[in-house]
Amino acid sequence: MEENQPQAGPSQEYMAKFIGIRFRSGGKLYNFDPGDLDLRVGDLVIVETASGLVCGMVAGSRQQVSLDYLKEPLKKVLRSVTQEDLETLRKNRVLEQEIKKFCYERIESRGMQMKLVDVEYLFDRSKVIFYFTADGRVDFRDLVKDLASRVRTRIEMRQIGVRDEAKMIGGLGTCGREFCCKTFVREFDPVSIKMAKQQNLTLNPAKISGACGRLMCCLSYENAGYCRFRKGLPKIGKTIMIREGPGRVYSHNLQKDSITVQVKDGKQIEIFEPDLTRLRQGLPLEEKPAPEPSDQALPQDAADAKGMRREPLFSPRQKERPLAAPPSPPREQERQEVRKEGLLSKIKKIAGVAQGPQGTERRRRRRRRRHGNSRGKTPGSSPNGSENK
Repeated sequence: MEENQPQAGPSQEYMAKFIGIRFRSGGKLYNFDPGDLDLRVGDLVIVETASGLVCGMVAGSRQQVSLDYLKEPLKKVLRSVTQEDLETLRKNRVLEQEIKKFCYERIESRGMQMKLVDVEYLFDRSKVIFYFTADGRVDFRDLVKDLASRVRTRIEMRQIGVRDEAKMIGGLGTCGREFCCKTFVREFDPVSIKMAKQQNLTLNPAKISGACGRLMCCLSYENAGYCRFRKGLPKIGKTIMIREGPGRVYSHNLQKDSITVQVKDGKQIEIFEPDLTRLRQGLPLEEKPAPEPSDQALPQDAADAKGMRREPLFSPRQKERPLAAPPSPPREQERQEVRKEGLLSKIKKIAGVAQGPQGTERRRRRRRRRHGNSRGKTPGSSPNGSENK
């Protein structure tokens, strides 16, 4: 008999290896095929892009993925950075500073409404990119002619936003730490003033705006937590009923997990987690717990155990006075009889049945009226046809 061989896993021919490479600090990650190179996070490598040769840094470990998930084949990493490559990078940095200074002078001399942010040379110097900001469209054709006479290579003018400007330059925020966009934020999420309102922040532009002049990115970090906390709770300004009476919701506090309610006399009462759960479920708040018994209300045994002396609950006169007997409840048998008689009378009334001679006489009168109507005689008329007066 043939032995059962273990089933092989997915074939390596249908798997692709890739690593993440970043070209700028805080920039996006791009996937490349490492090939047989032994690369680690932090290594500098030379890769080929659609623009040309670029130097990047390994920012993601080696991973595998099925070829079905790849939209297009990955480009391979050419090599690790050598000493000659490092010297080329150093020369490129020097050229960038020189051309950046020259560009500043030409922008000021022409009076152009634009701000130069940065200049970047590709590794092989096949292209130089000028990053700038402006309020609107800028006609920089004359500026490009001036730069082309100095650079002697392809020129690309790329307009960016103020947030991208802060990401490229970097700096320290109001919190004392480096900009989030410079360190770990890869893409900018939309931030609105509603997020600041939900977090009870002061709507002062100087306090909720970053160095770029836009709303701070950190406003969106805790916004989802505030939305979950407010879900099901009464809105600020709404009147609710609490133990102390009707009150108006004054504020929400996520850190304490509570809400503050202001009653009529101006007193503010804070409601914590147990009551918040009932409010979210639409249930009324629990009644106020009964006060703990004082020493005077303790029973004799508890008072003796504490070594205290207390007055008796009843005076001698009250003790001698006989207590009134509680009212006796009605008999259950009498109740059932009353119910039966009432039900029987209702049934007879519906069926037209009555007891005694009076009921018999009523039935006779009804029968006479029916027979009289059938013979063409109206009830209440005399035999000779004259009406009774």
